[in-house]
Amino acid sequence: PVLVRHQLATDVSTIAKRELSVTKALDFLTKTLRASLKPTIGVFNITDALLDTISLSCQSILLRMVSQGVIASGSLSSIAVNSTAADTVDVTIQVAPLFPCNYIEITIEI
Repeated sequence: PVLVRHQLATDVSTIAKRELSVTKALDFLTKTLRASLKPTIGVFNITDALLDTISLSCQSILLRMVSQGVIASGSLSSIAVNSTAADTVDVTIQVAPLFPCNYIEITIEI
C-alpha cells in the first residue's frame, strides 16, 4: 500500500508554509470565518454593537477550532474600522497552528 510520510506544499520557505496539514487547517479556519461573517456584509451599519457581534463570532469560532483540534490556539487581536475606508472593518486574529510530528530526534549521552 501507498504510505504518505510527509506531505509538502509548494512553498517550502518555512515550516508553517511547507506543511500541507498546517496550510489546510489555516485555510479551513479562514473559510469558516468568512462564511460566518458573510451574512453581515452589506446588511448592517458599522456600530459598536456590530463590532461586538463580529468579535463574539470570531472568538466563538476560534474556541471551536481549538476544541476540535484544528489549531493549537487563537485569539482576536483587534477589531476596528479601517482608517482609510470607513465602510471596512479590520479584524486581526493571531493563530498558533498544530504541527505534525515528522521527526523524532534521539540523543544518547554516556
